[in-house]
Amino acid sequence: MKNLLAQLFIILSLASLISACSSPEEKAEKFYEKGMALIESDPDKARLEFQNALQMKKVMPKAVYALALIAERKGDFKSTYGLMNEVLEREPNNINALVKTGQILLAAGKVDVALERSNKAFAIDKNNVGALNLRAAIQLKLNDPQGAIEYAKSALSKDANSSDAYILLATERLSAKDNTKALEFLDKALTIDEKNLAIHMIRIKVLDDMNKPQEVEQAYQKLTKAYPDKAIIRKSYAQFLIKNNRQADAEKQIRAIADAVPDLSAKIDVVRFVIATKGPEVGRAELEKYAKKEPNNYEIAFALVNLYQLQNQPQLEEKLLNDIVKTAGNSADGYKAQGMIAYKLIQAGKKEEASKMLNAILDLDKSNGQALTLRAGLALEAKNFDAAIIDLRTVTRDSPTAFNALVMLASAHESSGSPELAEEQYIKAFENSKFSTNYGIPYAQFLMRRKQPERAEKVFEEMLEANPDNASVMRSLAQARIARGDYAGAQALADQAKKINEKNPLADQILGAISAGKNDTEGAITAFKRAHNAAPNDSQPIVAVVRTYLRAGKNNEAIAFIDSVLKDNPNNVDAALIKGQIYLSSGNMQEAQKLFSRVIQTNPKNASAYQQLAIAQQRLNQKEAADNTIQAGLIAIPNDFSLMLTQAGLYEESNRIDDAIKVYEDMLKERPDAEIVNNNLASLLLDFRKDQASIERAYALAKTVKNSQTPQFLDTFGWASFKVGKFDDAEKALKQAIEKMPDTAVFHYHLAKIYIAKSEQDLAKQSLQKAVKLAEDQQFLQKDDAVSLLKSL
Repeated sequence: MKNLLAQLFIILSLASLISACSSPEEKAEKFYEKGMALIESDPDKARLEFQNALQMKKVMPKAVYALALIAERKGDFKSTYGLMNEVLEREPNNINALVKTGQILLAAGKVDVALERSNKAFAIDKNNVGALNLRAAIQLKLNDPQGAIEYAKSALSKDANSSDAYILLATERLSAKDNTKALEFLDKALTIDEKNLAIHMIRIKVLDDMNKPQEVEQAYQKLTKAYPDKAIIRKSYAQFLIKNNRQADAEKQIRAIADAVPDLSAKIDVVRFVIATKGPEVGRAELEKYAKKEPNNYEIAFALVNLYQLQNQPQLEEKLLNDIVKTAGNSADGYKAQGMIAYKLIQAGKKEEASKMLNAILDLDKSNGQALTLRAGLALEAKNFDAAIIDLRTVTRDSPTAFNALVMLASAHESSGSPELAEEQYIKAFENSKFSTNYGIPYAQFLMRRKQPERAEKVFEEMLEANPDNASVMRSLAQARIARGDYAGAQALADQAKKINEKNPLADQILGAISAGKNDTEGAITAFKRAHNAAPNDSQPIVAVVRTYLRAGKNNEAIAFIDSVLKDNPNNVDAALIKGQIYLSSGNMQEAQKLFSRVIQTNPKNASAYQQLAIAQQRLNQKEAADNTIQAGLIAIPNDFSLMLTQAGLYEESNRIDDAIKVYEDMLKERPDAEIVNNNLASLLLDFRKDQASIERAYALAKTVKNSQTPQFLDTFGWASFKVGKFDDAEKALKQAIEKMPDTAVFHYHLAKIYIAKSEQDLAKQSLQKAVKLAEDQQFLQKDDAVSLLKSL
């Protein structure tokens, strides 16, 4: 008996041991089966089971496919697409993955690639319901409704419970404006798949289009009862209520979302709604209530800081930031608040105080990205490029998605004379941001500075592909194509703009620019006027019409057009300013003065009106009046950049050099990176100061513009380099300036002086001869010296 018990114990032990030593494949299968059992009821737990399965078995396409289905249900189509493609790498003939990726590609507008996936699916099984529905959807996209109907009906013949097929038939009927039949198909789809929210939402949209508000409300109430925590339903319901002037009921829905979802965005939606319906003060009080209710929720606190900024409440903003610093202490939130205070100090010109605060943060948190980026910005302003590069490298190493820091790093490398390193950072920012315009435009501008317009155009094309509705990018790309005579390419962009929106004025603006490029004045004006009619308050088409008339010498027509604009809208300030500028350019100073004065009376904070009035007065030799006008403008708009720049220019014309220098110095304190200010101040110091300290200062200022594409700036750098004995740098810069503006006498004069310093007499003589010859048709203050030098050679 004992032997039998012993044998039984051994058998049981062995069985237990065998069970405990299941293979990884068997464990993976169990995890997978458990996940499939949970996928409908608890997708989050199911996802963990599938991930466990993949830890046990690295190659398990069906587990990856299940993860893709979960991602799809959560609306994460980027992950869905990636996971489905992972399945296809292992199982190229997985028809379900082919269909799913085809659907995502079609939704993204990539019809050709979607069709390729559809063809592969058909080659595997032409009777597959998913493949048939995908083909039906593609036919709809290709404007072949009959083909779409045939494929959808074929899918239903294989599976009468295909809700997707009914949705496609409904979509086709909607495009044909047959809402009644579309509703029938949607109701059939819901009998098959009652929990499909997408079908419910489409059905509600159809009912709304059919002007059946009671049925719409019943549908929303049914959905909110079935899915009380689904924010998307309540948001849509709220929009319906707002449209029907039921703000109080809409507010209840928006508040219900905030109560159900602990997310900050839901609370912000409540605040936005209250601001829109009850005013900014009530909205602010609403967010203050949320912040008071959760005093340690710094996410809400920072949202309140942002609202104070938007509502121009600097005292409340400052107090709250200081409160966060006290309560959050040396934590990430505390450092963030300190960084925001430092940024405010920088804006207020208290850079030394800001620098101390940033250094204090970095003493405690050496890799704090916010503090490092702000400190790097200060270093860039101070032209301390090496220090900026060190800080920005730390930021971009720790945070590869810190795209602003990448662009700053690129700028630092470019300014320090390392364009290759600069381009590397521009590319990283552009590509890793998925071709964002925020980083693509600086990259394109960099390429233009590097004299690579073809590559810059390519960057604009990539931006447009990623952002097809971006008017600014489309306009820039059209301008680039027109500039090199690619009118067909520009026409394609106009067609694209019109396809996006039939009434889009951009299409006609592009067509007008094409006609102008071909010297077709009438065609250009016709197109620009269409653009103006489509957007009467947009100043760009107005400017385009006027510029085209003026180029054709039709000043009276330009005035008549502006008068018609002002007749339709007497308060159009831009049009009034344009009319004044026409008077200014045609020499009618009296009328220009009257018009700009009227604009100032009705718009006392319009800087352009003060600027243009002062220019008109200066041209009439009314120097005191011009000075008074600018002073009045600066009282109305303190520290306005354009007014201060005009003031300095007027002082230069009046030979008030010391006053001009002082204005430029004041401007540099506010805008140390402003190229035009650095250039103009350097130029004045070079021309009117003889002491070595001023020459050295001028050279330091001029170095900031040495990589500019503006010929006058290159001339300044070249002349400054000459003054400090850097003749090779001077020669290179002057040659670049002359290449861009070959008919400027002073450029040739400066180059001649450089050649004389280098004892290259023949070249100096040639440059002086060009300078003297050009002086016959232009103002050239150094003409007498040039003639004298030429005689001496």
